[in-house]
Amino acid sequence: MSDAFGIVEPLVSSRLGIELVDARTLSNEEQHVVRELWHEPMKALLRADPNFVPKETCTNQQACLGPLLNEYVDHTEDARARGLEPQTFEVFEEANHARLLPDFISKSYLPLHWFGLRPIGQRTFTGALCISNIETVKHDGSLNTLCGWPVAVHPAIGLVDVATVNGAICRLVMDTDLVTVDPREANVDFVQWVLPQHPDARYIARGANTYGRDVFEEMADRVRVKLDPVDGAPIEIKRELQPEDDAAEFPDYTRPTRAAAVESVSPLGASQPSSRG
Repeated sequence: MSDAFGIVEPLVSSRLGIELVDARTLSNEEQHVVRELWHEPMKALLRADPNFVPKETCTNQQACLGPLLNEYVDHTEDARARGLEPQTFEVFEEANHARLLPDFISKSYLPLHWFGLRPIGQRTFTGALCISNIETVKHDGSLNTLCGWPVAVHPAIGLVDVATVNGAICRLVMDTDLVTVDPREANVDFVQWVLPQHPDARYIARGANTYGRDVFEEMADRVRVKLDPVDGAPIEIKRELQPEDDAAEFPDYTRPTRAAAVESVSPLGASQPSSRG
């Protein structure tokens, strides 16, 4: 799996008091820590829901790609029995992912990108952001415009609940160009998020988990959102429309007023106690 873009400079959120660090700048040990900070809370969340069949995180290929892997083995054996060259797994997955797997399982033939999250000025990581299913929207040489599916995992910050923090992290990445370390490489601009449409993973009201509507509202406030006409679940979030988009399908979204506001809370590392939403 190739990288979607070059290594980028850390991205700072003064609102949250944290910085996002490109995981590829870290040691192998630090990268492992960052990924575990994402996987372990996500696995706990999945296992706590008796109605959700997968109990492993959706970037865990061994656990989540079972039906695809099994059918690929059958394809390979059948092709060789007929004296043919089997497709590569990447080609096979791209052709069959939608048929065999729900869309909340990341597509391994598309790049994914990891960021470590930590309080500004500190070395200890406190969370992680994984952007999977990364695809190019356009490329003009100096700017690589992309879409993807972001999932942030981070504890509450002060009085700001988990969902608000995680939604704000995803929104920060959408609102800010990522500057690559090498000036010869194009900078990176995520202009849209494509969200799962499977009923088990939609961004509908689910309480305080990382897939709740409160995450979506923080991600989508004052940008364009395509909603499912049946149940109103968001399908895509876009900061800007492309020429092929039908503007009528992407109305501006304004989140409902909520009591908690990120701006009113001290950042991580302040003296007030931390709570989990």
